[in-house]
Amino acid sequence: MGPRRRDRLRQLGAAVLAVWVGCADTQPVGDAGQLDTLSPDGPPAGDTTCASVSEEARQAPAAVLIVLDRSSSMTTNGKWLAAQQAIVKAIDSSPFDNLSLGLLAYPAFSVAAPSCLFLVPQVSCGVSSSPQVPLADSGLLKSQGASGPRREISTWLSTSGPDTTLTDASPGYDALAAAIKALQSHPVDGKRLLLFITDGGFSCTSMSSPPRPGYSDGLCPDWEHPDTVIQLLSQARADAAKPVSTFIVGVPGSDSTGAPQGSYATAPYHMRLALSAYAFAGSPATVPAGCDGKSFSQSGADPKIPCHFDMTVGPFDADALANTIGDIRGKALGCTYALPKVVGKLVVNKDKVNVRITVEGKSTVIPRRLLASDECLIRGCWDYDLVGQVELIGLACTQVKSAKNATVEILVGCMTIVE
Repeated sequence: MGPRRRDRLRQLGAAVLAVWVGCADTQPVGDAGQLDTLSPDGPPAGDTTCASVSEEARQAPAAVLIVLDRSSSMTTNGKWLAAQQAIVKAIDSSPFDNLSLGLLAYPAFSVAAPSCLFLVPQVSCGVSSSPQVPLADSGLLKSQGASGPRREISTWLSTSGPDTTLTDASPGYDALAAAIKALQSHPVDGKRLLLFITDGGFSCTSMSSPPRPGYSDGLCPDWEHPDTVIQLLSQARADAAKPVSTFIVGVPGSDSTGAPQGSYATAPYHMRLALSAYAFAGSPATVPAGCDGKSFSQSGADPKIPCHFDMTVGPFDADALANTIGDIRGKALGCTYALPKVVGKLVVNKDKVNVRITVEGKSTVIPRRLLASDECLIRGCWDYDLVGQVELIGLACTQVKSAKNATVEILVGCMTIVE
């Protein structure tokens, strides 16, 4: 950093909008690449218009609906308990403050069985038309608070369990469709995110109306065609007015290839490939670099690098799943903060906005990037996103998300530093 920029930063003074974004369950970034510590105390040369007005800022608005598989196979290998604990732990972290949160679990109830099942009177193919926990502002109250969606989600998970019938029906398509409808019906001036957690294949196509194509399970054409799911998620993501991004988490059991898993039948294809293709359809911009499971074919093998969050390899427990949910939130929402139109009585001028971050007690003012292609991996920077919100880029975002204690301040009233 040259002396000219250092002098300008030391001179910077402005109104401050602060938002706490510390992640209590993660470790801070080390000294390597640490941003400079600077304390602005005056306006840049030639700019004497700084105002002393402050207001607390909020993270950019968003709606996050968690969709949880509760088919009877989720009773095995501690999957339900891990999911219950992980969801509560994840949403209790501060990055989930001030978001619209909700929960939809499936199947929700039994319905009359199709004629192809003969002696079976009912199957668990029912999906609630609305989430068990409706989308609502999480605010700052955690799951132990007196009210709010985090408390409702925690209560529902602790008092409910997987389906106990012997059919192990899994109406995943209908659950996704209901979740997309709920997200698009919810008023939010921001992103809509669907977080889908499952241990296996989708069934119940013989119960659909109108009928959807399905692979036979020996009696009924019940196994969902993955291409039908891919089309659903692609259309939701591409919706011009209310796009929905979908993130897929496959827990143990979601690595089936058509052979039975214990007493449970599985879909006649590689499930890891299907889930990977779902993830790419639902949010292609956030899949891992080099993932090779972007499309589905029934004869296709497991991807070497899946596009979804695959928890069939490596450790699986509540902590691991909670970390995965946190990763999804970071990938989906990044480091984006709402820019108010007015601070006090001052109308915000987007050419007079600067950003200061404080990580583990060390502060610096970071510049707005000059080029949109600059990823700011060596130094931190910021820019406006497509809808005019403030987004931290590169090292700045990494440090804020990784820190135990971090603040982001939006300084209003002085000419924007661009480098």
